[in-house]
Amino acid sequence: MAIHLHADPFPQDRVEEFDVAFMVVNEGFDASIVARPLAQTEYVVCASPAYLKRMGTPKTPHELSQHHYLRFPWQASSGHAARGMRLLRLDGSQGEMEVAMQVVFQAESYETLFAAAVAGAGIAALPRFPASNYFESGALTHVLPEWIFGRYTVFVALPTRKLMPARTRAFVDFASDRVLKPAGSVS
Repeated sequence: MAIHLHADPFPQDRVEEFDVAFMVVNEGFDASIVARPLAQTEYVVCASPAYLKRMGTPKTPHELSQHHYLRFPWQASSGHAARGMRLLRLDGSQGEMEVAMQVVFQAESYETLFAAAVAGAGIAALPRFPASNYFESGALTHVLPEWIFGRYTVFVALPTRKLMPARTRAFVDFASDRVLKPAGSVS
């Protein structure tokens, strides 16, 4: 058996083309697909210590306007400003705050955005779960920890529940059992 991995940043409209699709979608996502929630995460604002030393560490969301933005393309099409970040208070108070930022780099790969952030190219909104490893190692710094870019759910999506091959069922069960689920996550 072979695994063919296709990295598609927007599989929602093409789920039927894959045996299994992993999707990260915002809280308001609603689609008529067969999907199982695996975990929830927040997107947090982060940058490398070298970038923050060079450009200064923002203390308020408004100060982000003086920084370089490393953006994933859907961040401009998912209700966020085309050239900025919309942030929410972590505790849910005070509504939203939108800050215009200069987009200096955009990539459809989170690995590339993490690499750009670690290299000191700017500030990025990245998923907390993998970012926490970079925080622990000191490669990235969590900026504005009382604010988040948004809450998202990771789904495993299937083209149909009917006639699901045994290998697909085994893989979905494996992924469901092995995924790290932060406190308060969907099970």
